[in-house]
Amino acid sequence: MTRPQTTDPGAPIPGRLREVSEAFFVVTSLSRRSGGLTRAILQRVRLLDAQGIRTTVLVLKHAHAEDVERVALRLRRTLPRRTKVRYFWREGAALFPGDLGRVDPAGVTRRTVRNRLRRVQRVESLDTAGRVVAVEHRSLRGTRVAVDRTDAADGGAVRHHVSGARTWMSVREHLHPLRARAVVAESVGPRETTLAAAQGRWVAEVLGRAERVPVLFVDGTDACLLPTTLPAGVARVVSTLHNPHTVRPWTPRDPSEPHWDAVLRRTGAITRVVVLTRAQQADVLARYGEPAPTVVNNCVVGAVRPIVSTEPRLAVVGRLTRQKRVDHAIRAFATVAAQVPAARLDVVGEGSRRDALVRLAAELGVAGQVVFHGFRPDAHEILGRARAGVLSSWHEGMPLVLLEAMQAGTPYVAYDVAYGPGEIIRHGVDGLLVPPGDVDALGRAMLSVLRDAGLAARLGAAAQEVGERFSPERYAQEWLGVYREEVAEALLEGGAPEARRTGGRS
Repeated sequence: MTRPQTTDPGAPIPGRLREVSEAFFVVTSLSRRSGGLTRAILQRVRLLDAQGIRTTVLVLKHAHAEDVERVALRLRRTLPRRTKVRYFWREGAALFPGDLGRVDPAGVTRRTVRNRLRRVQRVESLDTAGRVVAVEHRSLRGTRVAVDRTDAADGGAVRHHVSGARTWMSVREHLHPLRARAVVAESVGPRETTLAAAQGRWVAEVLGRAERVPVLFVDGTDACLLPTTLPAGVARVVSTLHNPHTVRPWTPRDPSEPHWDAVLRRTGAITRVVVLTRAQQADVLARYGEPAPTVVNNCVVGAVRPIVSTEPRLAVVGRLTRQKRVDHAIRAFATVAAQVPAARLDVVGEGSRRDALVRLAAELGVAGQVVFHGFRPDAHEILGRARAGVLSSWHEGMPLVLLEAMQAGTPYVAYDVAYGPGEIIRHGVDGLLVPPGDVDALGRAMLSVLRDAGLAARLGAAAQEVGERFSPERYAQEWLGVYREEVAEALLEGGAPEARRTGGRS
């Protein structure tokens, strides 16, 4: 099973639209270890780049080795050679020319953390008890770019963005982008705002200088409020939901999340909303009325080599976070292992819940049968050798890992959560769906594919049809259709000033 890297370009974009438009994509970070969200965004970048459309990726967060990651992604052809990449933390300082004051690390001792090349990645300050009270972040070149400190007043975490000796932005709760508050250094003095608004100001500046009609794509939760802060008309803005729009437990009956409510009401500059499944489209339409969101399913691209599995193995691939609810997969597997002692569960991925999950496997007596692989670039190979994949998330969008595994002949046992699994898996035909949160039912489904090799083989053979049902040709046609319509609307509204009709790729 090989991981695909390209997308069929589909029907061409008319030459005139290529000449007068360009596409911008907001991502939180850019890394070879990025999850399905960033992979889906880069798939769309490659699609438009293949059409000759100018593309730019706008990165919101700093990462120590981001220059190395960018080069590596280009070498893998995951990120097109012609696509420009711009970083908020590098350019934001110019927008906020004031100074919030120098931030010096606290603590009594300092500890230097280096990367594999022995370059300084961060410097930690420790108090007398050995606790980290401040972290100074460095770029790959050794430049100080941010300092994390604990607020003495309320104990909250604050990240101070610095440029030289100047502090140009301080962000409270920077790890929670949706509620993060910021203080920016305007030339006339400090000003309180939100992180989304500060980032939005940078994006608006970038779009305002575009030489062609800009179409901005904003995907996922972390950046979803950014386009609501943009002035109407600055660009055609396409906001894509990759998860449910409702609050926990994320069923269609639950109230809308406040941030998704703002998006679905098309606040700010948003001109179109895209969802990944027909089910979510129907739920949003019933709640908000017309215009209905556009549906564009994810797809799998590239040829794969099916692997015939003879071992009683199951696999979980994904981030080890609360949303993925991997503890349910381990609890269900524990009931299976008691009846199939040779069974194994491969867990591939990293995340904040790893240590807790390792302890859980030990407590349930299956530590020797649950293998934690961490991040693996060959995760698709491990999944391909499993009798079935297991998905026990609280919610999903339209999981790429599920599509890729099924195209390679690995069926899935999954909770029928909102929204993706039920649109991809045909229960009893190419996989098994069980009620969300029902660990016993999940265990019974796991047991059925382990005990009945014939059932697993039949499900796996039918699962390969996912490549036709969610083909790259249809994916390309639908996304290119979205782009064509957005540019055409901008032209009808007079959104292509003469200054944007000229100029080449910079």
